[in-house]
Amino acid sequence: MPALHYTHLRSLASDGHIRSLDMEASGTGDALVACGLEEADLPAPDGDRLLLELARGDHAGAFLSLRCRSSWPLEEAVRGMHNKYHRVYGLELAELAGYALDDVGRRYEYQENCRPEARHVPFPVEVVRSWDPSQAGLPHWARRHLEHRNDLKRYLKQHGILLIGSWALLADSSATRVREAMERTRRKTQLSVEQAVDLHGRYLPLYRVAKLAHRRATGRQQGWQPDALFLQQLDSVQPARQTRERLEFIAQALRDLHRDPWQGEEQRLLGEEGDDPFNSMASPAPTPLELAEEGPTGVELERRARWAVREAGAAYLKRMLEAIPAAEREQQMCFWCTWLQGASTRRIAECCQAPQARVSRRLQAERRAREIATDALGRLRRDPEFQEVFRSTGRLEAAAERLANHLLSSEQEGEEPPLRQMLRSVMENLMDPATADGTCAAGGRP
Repeated sequence: MPALHYTHLRSLASDGHIRSLDMEASGTGDALVACGLEEADLPAPDGDRLLLELARGDHAGAFLSLRCRSSWPLEEAVRGMHNKYHRVYGLELAELAGYALDDVGRRYEYQENCRPEARHVPFPVEVVRSWDPSQAGLPHWARRHLEHRNDLKRYLKQHGILLIGSWALLADSSATRVREAMERTRRKTQLSVEQAVDLHGRYLPLYRVAKLAHRRATGRQQGWQPDALFLQQLDSVQPARQTRERLEFIAQALRDLHRDPWQGEEQRLLGEEGDDPFNSMASPAPTPLELAEEGPTGVELERRARWAVREAGAAYLKRMLEAIPAAEREQQMCFWCTWLQGASTRRIAECCQAPQARVSRRLQAERRAREIATDALGRLRRDPEFQEVFRSTGRLEAAAERLANHLLSSEQEGEEPPLRQMLRSVMENLMDPATADGTCAAGGRP
């Protein structure tokens, strides 16, 4: 039985309940067969990519299957928002679901062809059309795409919910607002109102400079976090960790203040082309190793993350190659050698004289990258600087996806993705160099 995530569409019914629509007879079953996924019990990144390749060829069933796939994490995101905000803010599940689960399975073309749609375009259709696999897996992409919906952010804003990062929130708040938040907070702190206002006043000019440098260095608005140097410049007397905690306390006090009805936006302090501060959220296309939003930043931490990925990858790939059954070794080595050259599954099947579905099942590079990423995070679990990553399932999943994408994506034009580099190195160590060179010379059989 194929995975329900590929054949059943989660959709909001007219009575306000979330239902499951069976789309197997509408082409999703045919798409799974074409991709060799008809026996897949669970959805996986490699299956998502195979379906996307088919959808790009105007296969309506593959496009619908991906819409089904995206509707499940969208439902999780909607239910997560409801669980988090319902008690305090009174949000209704049906109202939230209306922004994400409005797809009922009607036929849509994957390619828009620059023609205006004749009717409303369901959100899962938009998600799949915009999905870039090199940036994030489809589940993570769908959730982040939902968070970026301006109409959803306006709806939440009307209820006093701030979907804005703490550092942007501090920069967008006036001294008057900070004073009011600190005077009204019920949270315990040794930080006085005057100390908070003074700290906030010193934060603003330093933030402007640091944010500008971040944009110039990365080309992105999002992802900036105060590092130790920034915090030391902000307060040379206090430890950097304490300064960060004080800033986070002020930001939380501002969020608490927003539980009251919204009274009007504060005067904008950054003047960044009139951007709405509620757009200051993480991009759905984060840099592969950007763990900044999940924990600490800095060159040293990135070096440690890369080390963990290399160690986990080498061990995983060595076990993978050694576990190949003797009866399949010749063929599977042909698969991997041809894959190292960047060949598609179709090309690998041709070179190694094997069914394309078998190639897909044996390689599963995306799944393997995800498992390596999970192993790497396990190696970082005891590192105190990475504890923030493990504070929630969502953060851990996002970090794993970024590391997996790092393994599958070239960092610079012309370079091999790290996963290919790792496999090539492991194969050279396990095999006699002369044999290895002959085996992979042209993607042929050894």
